[in-house]
Amino acid sequence: MKALVSGGAGFIGSHLVDALLQRNWEVTVLDSLESRVHGPAPKPTLPPGVEFLRADVRDKTAWEKALEGVEVVFHQAAYQDYMTDYSTFFHSNVVGTALLFEVIRQRHLQIRKVVVASSQAVYGEGQYQCGAHGVVLPLARTNRQMQKGDWEVRCPQCQQTVQPLLLREDFPN
Repeated sequence: MKALVSGGAGFIGSHLVDALLQRNWEVTVLDSLESRVHGPAPKPTLPPGVEFLRADVRDKTAWEKALEGVEVVFHQAAYQDYMTDYSTFFHSNVVGTALLFEVIRQRHLQIRKVVVASSQAVYGEGQYQCGAHGVVLPLARTNRQMQKGDWEVRCPQCQQTVQPLLLREDFPN
């Protein structure tokens, strides 16, 4: 089986590459080696036998080359710090992912599966402590709150401001 791991030089991606190699998969890594993640003079530290393409997921030509002969794609590449650069965050994560699917479709590639990484945002706001009601699971802030500039997370029962609690990995939100 041949896999492409975008973001394969990163923390999660590199462990995924190791796991695929242990299962005797052929692996290609597409990674930009973003200096904010990999340091000022980044060099990939990938195991022998891994094909490495240093390229940006916003580069359609890079996707075309990386997808040659691939059966499974693990799309782990992501620009994580949206607070400092909204446009780069959007273009890397949204446009980069769109280009992946665009190339697959335009070239009629026989990709068996695409596994797209998610983020901690899927877990929602998490647990909070309300002085009156104890541990609560607040709803998302309303449009009205946002328009008023009210960024506080509130108790769903009494609307008091609540305090965040540690996220427990074993707690199903």
